[in-house]
Parts: sequence; structure tokens; C-alpha cells
Amino acid sequence: MSEDRFHLQKRLVNAGLLVAILLLGSTGVVAFLNAREWQATQERVQHTYDILLALERAKTNLNGTAKARRGYWLSQESSLTLSF
Repeated sequence: MSEDRFHLQKRLVNAGLLVAILLLGSTGVVAFLNAREWQATQERVQHTYDILLALERAKTNLNGTAKARRGYWLSQESSLTLSF
């Protein structure tokens, strides 16, 4: 009878170890997938910041061009007014 009890305890311990290994393995897989998703999200965020920076630079350049054009037009009008 004690031998049967020993085998039952051994099976229970083995089953418990198997469950623990499966839980640890699944936790590891989930953590790995979450880390990959986080990395992909960070890359998308960085890409968005890069695009926003490029747009801000383009806006600054366009504003500078418009300002220079207005200055040129004003100087042309001034020279036309002075020549008459």
C-alpha cells in the first residue's frame, strides 16, 4: 500500500512540475511577444516624431520663403515708388 501511495505522490509531483513548467513557458512567450509589440510601438512613435520634425522644418522653410518674398515685393514697390 505504501508503494502505491509513493507512486501516487510521485505522479502528483511530476504533474505539478509539468504545470509549473508550462506556466513559466507560457509566461515567457507572452513576455517575449509583449516586448516585441512594445518595440514595434516605439519604432512607430519614433517614426511619427521624425515625420512631425520634417513637417515642422518644411513649415519653417515655407514661412521663411514667404517672408523673403514679401520683403522682395516690398523692396520692388519701394524702388518703383522712388523711381517715379
